[in-house]
Amino acid sequence: MTLKNPVSVQVVGGDELIATEQALIDVQVRTRAGPVNIRGVNCLLLDEDEEQFILSKDVLARLGIDAGSMIEQLAVSPEHGYDTDDLDLHNCEVGVDAENDIAIKLADLE
Repeated sequence: MTLKNPVSVQVVGGDELIATEQALIDVQVRTRAGPVNIRGVNCLLLDEDEEQFILSKDVLARLGIDAGSMIEQLAVSPEHGYDTDDLDLHNCEVGVDAENDIAIKLADLE
């Protein structure tokens, strides 16, 4: 169905896309636990050459997903694999003389 007034949509990364049409569809999301069906999802059709579609925060919320909260948890969680206790400080060089290393490599080329 054509929209009376085009709608501007801001997507991840800050780009703005324009929607000129909308459709009411049923969506099936495949998860590890099996398919999840969501009926009656109002979709804006964007004027782009993309073969994918974007799930809005509203649709994610209907699935029980709070993307903002998940990102916050990832940012503050020590389980993300970048804990400073994982660093091997014995093999860490501090104050490396890059100019000297470059000069040695250049001399080797001559």
